[in-house]
Amino acid sequence: MVLVKKYTLIEKVDLQTDYLESISLSLIEFAEKNTDFSKYLFSLLTLTRESIFQVFDYNPPSNPSKLIALEDYSSAVRRADWLFVEIKERRIFPNTLASWYISKEKEFPKAIVIGIKIGIIPGLTLGNIRRRKSINIIFDSNFKTKDKIEFAKKSSKAVLSLFESNLNDAEGNLKRLEPEISDWFFGEKEIDFYKADTASFEKICKELEQDNIPHVVQRENGNILAISPAVNISNISIPLLALE
Repeated sequence: MVLVKKYTLIEKVDLQTDYLESISLSLIEFAEKNTDFSKYLFSLLTLTRESIFQVFDYNPPSNPSKLIALEDYSSAVRRADWLFVEIKERRIFPNTLASWYISKEKEFPKAIVIGIKIGIIPGLTLGNIRRRKSINIIFDSNFKTKDKIEFAKKSSKAVLSLFESNLNDAEGNLKRLEPEISDWFFGEKEIDFYKADTASFEKICKELEQDNIPHVVQRENGNILAISPAVNISNISIPLLALE
């Protein structure tokens, strides 16, 4: 169940264990498509095997979130590295990863972990690669104010609330920010705006909650939604009107 913290008219969905499970599912989904990453993920799990205290029956994930689906190897490595830092810091281990690891033990030799450095590929340091990332703002078509300054204030409040939530989850340590939010913060801090009708707006909020993805909903004189830059907005099935 997603933990939702309410602050007057702002709802926050923070980075909780359920989201780490969603992240794990996205890694497993990509690993099943990419042999090199599958070996890399297995290596990381082998290095942290002492954290796996219980044997789980592995059932392939049926519905990994398409909203945070990985597109390429380098993004997968960055996300995996970040997740394993969080595993160490939080002293928790997502069940999905533990069971996937057990299912792969006979497939991969333990020798592949020799000399591995998290996040490092020979000749390429992925941690130094930053990508353009935007926080996506969606507001419903019944948004009451037409004042551009007031709209900017409300949008900024939602964006700052989302970033504050991520920073709190990282315990104030910028190095522990999720890769996509880190790219946004250290990049151009871009914000993309979209509009949806009220019914579509609520469907998007529900999907984010079901997938345990951090987001902020501000409900006052109309609805504004700020979505983590980890979300690929093009994977939202509901049509959105992009605003220039």
